[in-house]
Amino acid sequence: MIILYIPQAYQMKDQNTLLEFIKQNSFGVLISKLDKITATHLPFLVKTIGEDIYLYSHMAKANPQWMGLEGEVLVVFSGPQRYISPSWYAEPKVPTWNYLAAHLYGEFQLVSDDAETSEILSNTVDYYESEFTEPWTLDKVDVKYVSQLTKHIVGFKIRVTHWEAAWKLHQDYSIEIQKGVINALLHQNDDHSKKIAELMKKNLAH
Repeated sequence: MIILYIPQAYQMKDQNTLLEFIKQNSFGVLISKLDKITATHLPFLVKTIGEDIYLYSHMAKANPQWMGLEGEVLVVFSGPQRYISPSWYAEPKVPTWNYLAAHLYGEFQLVSDDAETSEILSNTVDYYESEFTEPWTLDKVDVKYVSQLTKHIVGFKIRVTHWEAAWKLHQDYSIEIQKGVINALLHQNDDHSKKIAELMKKNLAH
């Protein structure tokens, strides 16, 4: 088993926060091991059924990872991340990195029903198209073409058995240092810096 090292100060244990994080950072990495460790980058949909969390996705049938795959797998989701310079501190410190990441472990279940595979494909398209003013839908394509497309993919779902998440946002530093880092991040030009700064501000507010 791969275990995500997380110092206690950085452990995030709220399930609702996890679910929202996956929705916002849904392009994950499926990692499995049969005769060798294999990984595939895939879009995932997350859904709760009762108290269980399920991840849904699909991959090309030509991808050998799914063949014979059963048992436990790991899906890794990464969020915004940023190098933190010690020059942003008012006192001597060392460089570090702020980031968000989640590891979800679960039971891989291949979807053998074509209708369910088509539903996963359609739901995936609908989810990612929802951000557009005029969303594109699969029903705009000939049914026969979609049917042929489905024959070249495999759908699967993963029932999550346990998860770990790291929210490394300078929680173990003084408020003064955190505010200094936030200010420095807000003056950077990249999106990750802005996102990390907003997350740090939100964390300070609690």
